[in-house]
Amino acid sequence: MGPVEGVRSEVISDRGITDAPMWAGAGRRPLDNDERVPNWRPETATDPDGPDAWRFRPLLDEDRDLALRLIEVYARAWVERTGYPESKIPDVSITARLTGGVLAALAVLHLAWGLGSAFPFRSRRELADAVVGSSRVPPPTACFAVAGALATGAALVTNAIPSGAPVRRASLFGMAAVFGARSALGFSGKTALVSPDGDSERFIHLDRRIYAPICLGLSLGSMLSTGRLCPQT
Repeated sequence: MGPVEGVRSEVISDRGITDAPMWAGAGRRPLDNDERVPNWRPETATDPDGPDAWRFRPLLDEDRDLALRLIEVYARAWVERTGYPESKIPDVSITARLTGGVLAALAVLHLAWGLGSAFPFRSRRELADAVVGSSRVPPPTACFAVAGALATGAALVTNAIPSGAPVRRASLFGMAAVFGARSALGFSGKTALVSPDGDSERFIHLDRRIYAPICLGLSLGSMLSTGRLCPQT
């Protein structure tokens, strides 16, 4: 087992991140004995030129996914306990917040449509013609399924769902691909390939002018949100 794998086994278990004493660093207030967070450089690692030299290199350089997972869970505790300014706490990017907000709003819309609302249109028939391109709104189960998928996407983009970096990155790339494909179909007027009933003139017009650009923005937002956050310097 290599050194990084060793520290991974120290701080990660099958149930997630476990507790171990944190090395607070020279010149910083050490943690109390009952304040326990993951261990990267223990007190026994004192020689930067000896066998523990790897512990004196940034964890981001050794195992990026592990470092970012620890940052997600323990950043605020580290900052509060060691006295660094709050600006050191990593945050969700503006792009991720905006993308997540749009996805959440769309999820609420689909939920409302599933419950029988026609908002923002005057009737369900008008809603169906403008949003689906047919004479009838899809059944509630379909609306709820789309709402659930969009809400899950919003949670992934804003990192509200705890997940490992590889899982989150793969999910966001998948979302980017789906929204990108939907955008391409909309701009080319070929959404009917995936939605056979979507052939009304109004729908095709709105698809090119509104829906396709929104999907393109969500695709780019999902792609940009794959970049994991690191402490600010």
